[in-house]
Amino acid sequence: MIGLLRMFRSGILETFAPNITFGFKHKELMSDLINNFNKNSIQNNCAKLCDKISSNITGYLTSNNDSIELLTSMFAKEFRGNNKFAHLRDFFILIPTLMIVQIEYISKCRARLSNKKMSLNEDLAVAGSFNEQFIFVEDGFSIGIAYVLTLLNQQFFFNSLNWFDSVFNKIHSEVIKCKNEQKLALKAKDESLARLLALKQSQLNEQLEEFKRLMYSLNSALTFLQANEVCDENIEETYLDDF
Repeated sequence: MIGLLRMFRSGILETFAPNITFGFKHKELMSDLINNFNKNSIQNNCAKLCDKISSNITGYLTSNNDSIELLTSMFAKEFRGNNKFAHLRDFFILIPTLMIVQIEYISKCRARLSNKKMSLNEDLAVAGSFNEQFIFVEDGFSIGIAYVLTLLNQQFFFNSLNWFDSVFNKIHSEVIKCKNEQKLALKAKDESLARLLALKQSQLNEQLEEFKRLMYSLNSALTFLQANEVCDENIEETYLDDF
């Protein structure tokens, strides 16, 4: 969507840029030129309209129009005050579940990429090539969540859930529990159980890192989208009255 807006803006600039140079190279107003030679009211009105159009086009070309701000402000007016979107008033409650699914998906993608990397490295080693490095990056989910939260003005409600703090506390407690159980397993000389607990600790640490990356990405996206006001503060958010 952002790319589409930028494409439209580039097309508008290319189409209208030559038009504003017609007759205004010396910054002369059409209305002033008409007044010097003709006092006809119709021609004066046309000249004033021409000056207004030229001024609007010039202002649009010279202003710093932010595509992100345009994308958020236009949709926020509809999403925040229209009863058609009342079903989205509890959207922030769904985010924890969506994040869990996203973390599971990302973990599977990383594991799949790691397997492909190992296979490719073996082929490269046979061919005498160097060890190739792979990095998996996915921030579309965070940007999407931040965008919807910004449209619905629900960042406060999501923050009130203290979701990330709860996740971090839960994972830390699970890691401590696994370490204690692993110590007991080693004392009992149960090596298979100790290996399973060590594997579980590794998985928990990976989940912790994934949630941290997701938190940083989401906070960055929210900061990026909320750098400017997305719409008028006087808009009545009818479907948030229950909170």
